[in-house]
Amino acid sequence: MNPDKKREITEDDKKYLPFRRISEDNYERPKVTITDMAMKDKKFIDEKLEGYVEIGPNDVDFLVPGIRVRYITHDPKTGKDLFRFGGVIKLVEKDYLVLIGGNNVTFSVQRYIYNKKKLVFSTRFFIKNDNVTKTKIDCGSEINARNNLIQEQQEEIETLKRKIKTLSKQSK
Repeated sequence: MNPDKKREITEDDKKYLPFRRISEDNYERPKVTITDMAMKDKKFIDEKLEGYVEIGPNDVDFLVPGIRVRYITHDPKTGKDLFRFGGVIKLVEKDYLVLIGGNNVTFSVQRYIYNKKKLVFSTRFFIKNDNVTKTKIDCGSEINARNNLIQEQQEEIETLKRKIKTLSKQSK
């Protein structure tokens, strides 16, 4: 992932310490949760996503720790999409995010849902629609675009070096 994502833990971050994995928390999931009830009410979901903006799958790579996300995932067993309240990003990886939820419990969110090794759904992520968060993502996207351009230019330089070497040998 992007090495620029590493940063100091701030005072604001400390309110989320110490972290515990959800698997180590003795959490007992109720038969019906608030989120389960929310899935039956599109108006409720719209209200919870008010002030949030969906980001593209490629922009997820540029999210940094500390950004609050909500998301919609998919249950391949039922074939239904599932709204989730999400949490604060702790870590972004290629195939998953680690979020910090209530009571400082960490949990992972799969970026892609597969069924029999076939991609069936890309998790939809939503972030607060504010200038700071948007700027962080735009900067990451810009850095990625520039790195791609540099890579293309490096390849062109290598190609030209080979051509020069070949022409140099031919002229002798």
